[in-house]
Amino acid sequence: MKHILEMKYPSSWWHDLWREGLPIGNGFTGGNLYGGAKKETLQLNRHDFWYRGKEEPVPDVGDALSVMRHKMDAGNFEEASWEIVNVLKEKGYNSTLESQIPLASLTVEQNPIKGFQGFVRRLHMEQAVASQEWTDDCFRMRREAFVSRAEDMVVYRLTAHDGKGNTGENVGENTSKKPQTGEFLDKLQYKLRLQAYRNEGQKPIPEIEEIWDAAHTEVKCVDEHTAYLYFASVRKEKGSIPGDFGAVAKVCLNRGRLKVFQDTLKVFGADEVLVTIKLYVNENTEKAWKRLQDDLAQQSKSYEELLEESATLHSKLYHSAELTIYDADEWSRCNEDLVMEAFSERQSKELIEKLWHFGRYLFICGTNSQANPFPLYGLWGGGYRLQWCHNMANENMQMIYWHSLCGNLVEYNESVFRYINDRIPAFTENGRKLFGIDGIYMTAGTTPGVSSPTQVVPVIINWVGAAGWLAQHYYHYFMYTGDMEYAEKIMLPYFDGVARFYEEFAGFSVDENGRERIKWYPSVSPENTPVNFMPPQGVSKPHPMPTTINATIDLAILKEFFANLLDLQEKCTCFTFEESRVHMWRRIINAIPEYAVNSEGAIKEWQEEIFEDRYDHRHLSHIYPVFPGCEFYPKTHPQEMQAYERAVELRKIDAQTGWSMAHMAAIYARFRRGDRAMECLDNMAKSSLLNNFFTLHNDWRGMNISLNMDPAPVQLDAIMGYVNAIQEMLLYAAPGYIALLPALEERLYQGKVENFRYSDGYVAMEWDVAKKNFVCKITPVRPHKLRISLPEFVETVEWKGLSTNMVQQLSDFMWEVIMDDRDLCIKTLS
Repeated sequence: MKHILEMKYPSSWWHDLWREGLPIGNGFTGGNLYGGAKKETLQLNRHDFWYRGKEEPVPDVGDALSVMRHKMDAGNFEEASWEIVNVLKEKGYNSTLESQIPLASLTVEQNPIKGFQGFVRRLHMEQAVASQEWTDDCFRMRREAFVSRAEDMVVYRLTAHDGKGNTGENVGENTSKKPQTGEFLDKLQYKLRLQAYRNEGQKPIPEIEEIWDAAHTEVKCVDEHTAYLYFASVRKEKGSIPGDFGAVAKVCLNRGRLKVFQDTLKVFGADEVLVTIKLYVNENTEKAWKRLQDDLAQQSKSYEELLEESATLHSKLYHSAELTIYDADEWSRCNEDLVMEAFSERQSKELIEKLWHFGRYLFICGTNSQANPFPLYGLWGGGYRLQWCHNMANENMQMIYWHSLCGNLVEYNESVFRYINDRIPAFTENGRKLFGIDGIYMTAGTTPGVSSPTQVVPVIINWVGAAGWLAQHYYHYFMYTGDMEYAEKIMLPYFDGVARFYEEFAGFSVDENGRERIKWYPSVSPENTPVNFMPPQGVSKPHPMPTTINATIDLAILKEFFANLLDLQEKCTCFTFEESRVHMWRRIINAIPEYAVNSEGAIKEWQEEIFEDRYDHRHLSHIYPVFPGCEFYPKTHPQEMQAYERAVELRKIDAQTGWSMAHMAAIYARFRRGDRAMECLDNMAKSSLLNNFFTLHNDWRGMNISLNMDPAPVQLDAIMGYVNAIQEMLLYAAPGYIALLPALEERLYQGKVENFRYSDGYVAMEWDVAKKNFVCKITPVRPHKLRISLPEFVETVEWKGLSTNMVQQLSDFMWEVIMDDRDLCIKTLS
């Protein structure tokens, strides 16, 4: 049960069954198995299937920046906030983001004999298999599905066995009353349809009706045991990429017979039905149908053979890092029990470990280094106009990928870099047209087919920090891989473009002491408004006035970006720039003031006195220097921590979301406060966790931990943030520095990890706080110097693998080590 999620109920979210389905995928193709003994839906998705977007040329409104700044200089912030937005609207600009919808669905209807008993559904995370089974009249029914990594194909099997079958053991006590297999199979009937996806919980909308109207299905029997199902439609709506899409399914029986009735394939008397499905996007239907049928016709492997070759590939990714905090002999509880316990009290160790595994499972199933980046719904969203299904780079995209470095899935970041670099021409055009500035301006929200600004509101348009924040991911990837070809071909063009924009965007002033000070404006702290610019109580406005000067996050991003760029200039010969530009980078860094503290002892969210802190908000942007940045850490900068911790404590609990609690947990891990970090994750489990372990943006039940909002959208960034937070509690990793077990909480007092990564190597640890036992092996991938902070419960250790002069003690818990190509072993002395 360690790697199996078990549920006693089918999907139960009324009219939105996809929310509690069982997700499967290989990063390109996704499936969502809803459950249901009489009627079941297997939802089929593709990473590149998006619709309804519209990308218009961005009008030239570059002059608006100087007007905006003039108004801000005069203190007219409310009017200035809307300057660029209003000019865009006056010019009739109206680009819109694309949406995700399922490409198709396979529906199965089965006649009952006497009704279900013993229903259970499972997600086998090691193999990426979703299944459900139940007993009907002493026969065991089973349905199972996976997406092959070897052949990019959905594989779905239906089986029925009597008590003598492998899956039907002990299904009834009185075997004399069991019906004979032949009698039962005569009663067993299935109806299979491959068709356009329909979500019962939503009213039709014009764009979807166009897809339905254009839909075409066919069913053909090749012989009495083999048939093909075909589905096709076309995206015709204005602004979308036009093109056919669809699927072909092959249905095979080992016994029984097939019959075609209109768009339905009827199956009689079969104890096993194997369905293999392939999808296509933006391809001529006639050619695609022939190509896919030919591919499927050549497929003669059994379900077990297909599963073995796929599971071998999947398991290698799934086990690329390991975590154990719970005795495997005690794994026994279903999801519903684990979630209910977390709601009533706190998470069990079993739930903590399963959520860590599940988040990683979703990640490797929902994206791939060669696919589009992981979106907020993964490959399993089942609505027509899913709320916030785009790639959002003011928190969410970053959170989805934070865990991938420590979790030894470094290569998965390549999808983000490809996605962004492909859009550098569009982002450069955005900067030139919106601000009159050369270089990269990345609008926070994008989709695969739309890179121009679409969320035309001040809180998004006026924020220029997205490109700099994502540059952190580029830099960290290079620190982990040392890939010089990547540095030259991928990282350099991006860093150069971002730097050019920031160099020209930067303004300066002189403070009362004659020191040059950065003046960064417009500046936004996503997605907050200073409290003194909030509307009167009772007046509701979304993001009333976010446009400020010197938001802390923007200054932290600037400092980090240019510091990393200067570091890259030393490490990479391809990073060669004009001296005037390098001088400008240093000037910007030197002009960034020390971060100010407000009257309540908290780090200020905006560094200008005119903007007052507002704590009734979910984002924690101003904590960037601690997390996700590495500017400050308790062991190296203890004096700064109090102000940052105070700022987090002042955030109101009923303003939080699922992802913000995961973010806050990671921040507390950086504070080395394991108790508070786990409290955040407990709150997340109470308010934002469904029975299938999908995470929601917010609670929907009128409780008091998160904000309450309709319709409580699914957002899987939260479960990814959960994975990262657990890893942050166990390993802090910054370039040249790691802290081992920095933020333990009592549920993590005993455990084991393998193949955790830091930039220059691998870490494996096993520990028991009660016994003060600790064993760590550090395996370098290149020679390097490393500072190591040992766990605080450790008293005395021995070092093995290095000579004495390669290890130097800096303080009680801090050591400096010169790593060569040998493993370093650290072990407590008994």
